[in-house]
Amino acid sequence: MPREDHMTIDPADRFAVQDCLGRYLSALDRGDLDGVFATLATPDCRFVDTRGNIHSGPAQIRAMLEGLVGDPDFRGRQHIVTPLFAERIGADIIVESYWMVVKWSFAENRKEIFSIGHSRDTLTQCDDGWRIRERRLSWRTEQHGPWHGAH
Repeated sequence: MPREDHMTIDPADRFAVQDCLGRYLSALDRGDLDGVFATLATPDCRFVDTRGNIHSGPAQIRAMLEGLVGDPDFRGRQHIVTPLFAERIGADIIVESYWMVVKWSFAENRKEIFSIGHSRDTLTQCDDGWRIRERRLSWRTEQHGPWHGAH
């Protein structure tokens, strides 16, 4: 049952939020950083990566993502995300999801699960639609997860 400070989400907003997250992931997997930045609420956006590093603002986030998509090992990866639930808190919508990154190394005929984890995305409504204000990622392994104090 939702807490009293959580409000009902209009279905149109729920779909718009899911569309924004989908566009972010699709752009990331294509290495399209301009597409990624079209989904972010700048200049106050934040990205907390799986190692707990905080990247604040467009310049830091772009530098982090350029390093990621520029890594040859990134090529062939695909992010598969399963939203668990969404909650409206004040003006924001928070989406909790499980994610998995798979990779197909075609030349080696190798398919693998690269990593799995949990994400918490905070989206805010801007003049041109819903945008990601904060993205928090955490791994789910035998050494990482809520059972070790990480969320």
